[in-house]
Amino acid sequence: MMISFNFAVYFLNLFHTFFISSNLSYNELVQLIEKTFLISLKDFILQIYDNRFKTYVEFDDEYLNWIRNRVSRTNIQTIFGGIIPKRQTTRRVQGPPISLIRSSDALVTHHIVWLDDYIGRQENCPYLKLAFCKATSINDYDINTIPSTGMIEPLICLDTIPDPVSRNTTQIYRFNVFQDIERCLNFMQKIKSHSVTILIASNNFGSHIVPLLAHLTHVFIYILQNDWYFSEWGLDYVDRLQMFDDDQALLIRIIRDLAFSYVQKSELCQESQFDESLVIDALKYLQWARLLYERADRIDGTRFSSKRIEYINNQIDKYEQIVDNFILHLDPDFGSISRETI
Repeated sequence: MMISFNFAVYFLNLFHTFFISSNLSYNELVQLIEKTFLISLKDFILQIYDNRFKTYVEFDDEYLNWIRNRVSRTNIQTIFGGIIPKRQTTRRVQGPPISLIRSSDALVTHHIVWLDDYIGRQENCPYLKLAFCKATSINDYDINTIPSTGMIEPLICLDTIPDPVSRNTTQIYRFNVFQDIERCLNFMQKIKSHSVTILIASNNFGSHIVPLLAHLTHVFIYILQNDWYFSEWGLDYVDRLQMFDDDQALLIRIIRDLAFSYVQKSELCQESQFDESLVIDALKYLQWARLLYERADRIDGTRFSSKRIEYINNQIDKYEQIVDNFILHLDPDFGSISRETI
């Protein structure tokens, strides 16, 4: 039986998922990839992760037919791949940022750090990591591609998707996982204090690392645990952390907290309405906050954030008008502008 699946491809700083239908030929797939990434695969090698050998292999017509038959006998829905120059055929593909739209380095963004003995292992739960990454991203991902129920346990049991990243950490666009406290601390110390950092830790790791980070006001701490009996240590840090025993509740709270942090950053920029660059930054922060609030509500199945979204929409209208006034001042003939570039 032939079956369809998703082929998630990394190339440079882009990530795109292609739907491989049962009747899509290899040549048609190549054309889609070339059109998406604006390249000719004659100069590159298309690779796919082979879970049997725990490495990347060349993806050709013969392999496509083989993988279709294999996928039909498994629970796999997404398979990872990558594109490398031909001169790098002996090197393993490294996972670039998952970013459909490159964000401005000048803007303050956020980091997600996950410290867990199981999830921190390179080979475990890459799809779970991707799901959390996409759900907390400032890019407008299709909500239907983000699992919203029963997230962690099924993925721990069934996940066989590869993790095309470095040995000690998994890094997917400001999303990093660790299984070692020292490496985690070293990484977090390198993050600039003006960038919001979300730390997710297991109960055991949390009891050791939280005392070392409690003084860092830009670090927001979340403990995901399965046994409340051993959580008494957290009482000493009730003003610095939140504890959860449900992965979906944790994810929704993180998304909303990130959204609120971007509203706060926009308000700092709004203090100077005569600085065009700061006004544009404020507008971008508000757009990110709205996207995150809307995403949290869709995953939650509620309208919990409706009042906040209404406030953000009013602020966006206000600052779009200010941006238009800046443009009118520079160009009196200005009639309309596409704000997709803002």
